[in-house]
Amino acid sequence: MAAPTLVNHGGGSTDAGGAWTATCFAPAASGNIIIFYAVQCGGTNWAVTSADQGQEVGSTTNITSLAGTSGSWTRLDFEYGAGNCKTLVYIGRSTGTSAPVITGSNSTSEDLYWAFLEYSGVSTGTTLADVIENTSPTETGVLNGSNLTVQSVQWAGSIIHAPLTTTGDDRFGVMLGFVTDAVTLGTPSSPWQSWSFYSSSSGTDGSVAMWKADMPSATSTTIETKAFSPSTPGYGKSISFALLPVYTAPPAAGYPYTGGGYYP
Repeated sequence: MAAPTLVNHGGGSTDAGGAWTATCFAPAASGNIIIFYAVQCGGTNWAVTSADQGQEVGSTTNITSLAGTSGSWTRLDFEYGAGNCKTLVYIGRSTGTSAPVITGSNSTSEDLYWAFLEYSGVSTGTTLADVIENTSPTETGVLNGSNLTVQSVQWAGSIIHAPLTTTGDDRFGVMLGFVTDAVTLGTPSSPWQSWSFYSSSSGTDGSVAMWKADMPSATSTTIETKAFSPSTPGYGKSISFALLPVYTAPPAAGYPYTGGGYYP
């Protein structure tokens, strides 16, 4: 069993209200995990709308949900209770090497800022519980009521880096950061590494970031607070989770399993 691998990251862009289109980079292969993460900078609930209110994406191409539904995503985080920092995070699988494209609408001038991530070697499970892990959530009510990820919100120029606990081997830790201003975000302590960052001062300003952590064995990280640079009174939020590796076959009868992998 091998840990998942970060294949690509980027595609950062912004939209200043109205109809919006987010175009990912071309994936390296079919079946890779694609994550779309965005921040809405403003306090208007449900400003980002679509025909599918539950999913909040108007349409999408070249992607399937974790369950295999074509032209759909699995919602990982969609949160509107954090003041001016509204977050959208979706996970799905590439259908080939053509770039996924997402469209939606925005009824306000509260801009969206987004980016994409691509991973290979991730569990082929069909639910969030099969694909991601975090056993130390600090808040409930995300992931449609399941405690599979954590989120934190902090006012007055800082971001709380959410803790992450894994229970087995060969995990890939992911922390996503969202800020309602164009700032630089501090890197949390080891094993986290700063890896992907998009920031724009256009419109209402916004930033998104990804930190990664190699987790070859069961690991716990701690909650931390880092100031923005430059200091602003903006909102900041982070969520953390670990991507699980591809399932391994169970051992033969009579040979107890001692590793940390997951079986189908």
